[in-house]
Amino acid sequence: MKDLNKIYNENSIDGMNQMERNSVDLTVTSPPYDNLRSYKDGVGDGWNFDTFKSIANGLYDVTKDGGVVVWVVGDAVVKGGETGSSFKQALYFIELGFQLIDTFIYEKNGSSFPSRRDGNRYSQIFEYMFVFSKNKKPNTYKIENKQILKDSNIVIINDLFSDKKLIQDLVDTWGSEKEDKNFIDLNNGFNQKDIKDFKDVEFIYKEYIPTSRFDMKDLKNEINIYKKLINKGSVISFKINEQDLMKDSYNGIPFKIALEYINNGFLLHDTMLIKEGDGYSFLFIFSYKSKPLNSTLIVDKPNRWAGHTTFGKGKARNKDGTLVDRAIKPVPDFSPRNNIWEYKKTNSKNIWKFLNGKNYSTKDNEAFEHPAIFPERLSEDCILIWSKEGDTVLDPFMGSGTTAKMSILNNRNYIGFELSSEYIEIAEKRLKKYIK
Repeated sequence: MKDLNKIYNENSIDGMNQMERNSVDLTVTSPPYDNLRSYKDGVGDGWNFDTFKSIANGLYDVTKDGGVVVWVVGDAVVKGGETGSSFKQALYFIELGFQLIDTFIYEKNGSSFPSRRDGNRYSQIFEYMFVFSKNKKPNTYKIENKQILKDSNIVIINDLFSDKKLIQDLVDTWGSEKEDKNFIDLNNGFNQKDIKDFKDVEFIYKEYIPTSRFDMKDLKNEINIYKKLINKGSVISFKINEQDLMKDSYNGIPFKIALEYINNGFLLHDTMLIKEGDGYSFLFIFSYKSKPLNSTLIVDKPNRWAGHTTFGKGKARNKDGTLVDRAIKPVPDFSPRNNIWEYKKTNSKNIWKFLNGKNYSTKDNEAFEHPAIFPERLSEDCILIWSKEGDTVLDPFMGSGTTAKMSILNNRNYIGFELSSEYIEIAEKRLKKYIK
């Protein structure tokens, strides 16, 4: 058995095998993202789907009934398409017996790799926060005197929401410049007879209405028809509302649809979000067999510091996490949009925005010796919502110790695993300041 309030320098699969079954109230963690970063001591080098499954199996074993797993994850872009690893992982958790009670969005204040004006995808500013519970609804606790959910500082594209405006923006981005663009809007229903005479279609837009009766066989037939209408590099976009999912059973339908397109030769070119009402819609952008033939990013996001340059030297992180100098250019008046769009001011309760980066994620300078920390507020809010004082919080990828720190400050027990002895030294140095 493992002692609490300790970070173990070992593989979390082995570590969880030595833990008591059904002993963890909450897990808050962020695994390696498709090897997007290089870590110390080979951390993440062996990360693949089989390794993930072993981790997920271990989490199911150690989590109490009603316990919660918060899984913060994103996807790499490989050969022009997003991997879809996040969706595969979410569906595997469901297959194990976890309930996907919500898909929160961790919205960042900026992108590590902002879009270029001549690029073909919008700046990535969010990650998924999949919230799973084991076997029954989770215990949820009210946070007194603390504002968790905040209005997001997203540029407003139009005063009144209209799918017509959304569609126009999509066609302007991924359609050709010719006036007679070949475009099909299937929002009013799919009718094979209506589209049989179309060919060389550049862009298809479809909105799915998900229910528990969603038929994957119908989807496969639909995709096969689309493939006859389009050419290499053509774009298909589909929108699916997250709130509609909650009315029925939330069984990962958007991710199943996305993966079916990937399995049929489409690249998941971009995953975007449309803020609507109390939640959001997924907006998946697929291109057929290659990057989109046409792409003209909309450049209308105003820059607060237009015309200015920062003092000192610019910094950026390499894949191995080291900081390097980069040239500083004056900030332009406008930049390409981010990949969260909003057409009227909303109150999206499950999009959480946190400032990230130096002196924002944490005030502990030593923590930034780790290349990929997430904000303390994110960890703390999860801990306060899905656990109570005295509960046990697990992080199988402890890194710089953020989950442990916020557990200590909120009177929870913690247990963590970390392969890198150097990161453990960072975490322990950091935690000493907060252990009473």
